[in-house]
Amino acid sequence: MNIAEQRKEFNAKSGEANRVPVTFRYDGLNWDFIKMLAEIAHYAGNKYGKGNPDELSNYREPQLINEKSPINHIYEHLRQYQTGEHHDHFKDPIYHLAAIAYNVMMEAYYHRRFGHRVSPLNLREPLGACGQASTPIEKDRRHASVDTLPGYGSSPYDAGAIRK
Repeated sequence: MNIAEQRKEFNAKSGEANRVPVTFRYDGLNWDFIKMLAEIAHYAGNKYGKGNPDELSNYREPQLINEKSPINHIYEHLRQYQTGEHHDHFKDPIYHLAAIAYNVMMEAYYHRRFGHRVSPLNLREPLGACGQASTPIEKDRRHASVDTLPGYGSSPYDAGAIRK
């Protein structure tokens, strides 16, 4: 029996239709915030998509990186929100939260389309499949405590250990 047939099946004992369990809940979403996301998408299409037929194709190819990356914009909107700056278009700081969510969505799109992009300033080597260390050095780094990093704990490079 396929899912459509299961949904139509009637449970004679309880008088209720059987439902296939799902792992999502739309009733847990704030529709005013979803509308704000749509407003951000419209604004971004107008602001950055001029000359493109659908005003959004500039996001699809190539992946935006460095200062144009969604991650960079997430941090900038977070800074602007935390300092109470008004959004440049909507004039209300709450739109920075919607812009953060929109950029998280874009980063998720890039992650699925192009794979995970590791910061060039990453202190650790990227993990292999399923979060497993792929080299002995990487395995040692994964098990290292933050206390062994310079500036933390008892490292000879710790500010507390440096004598003037």
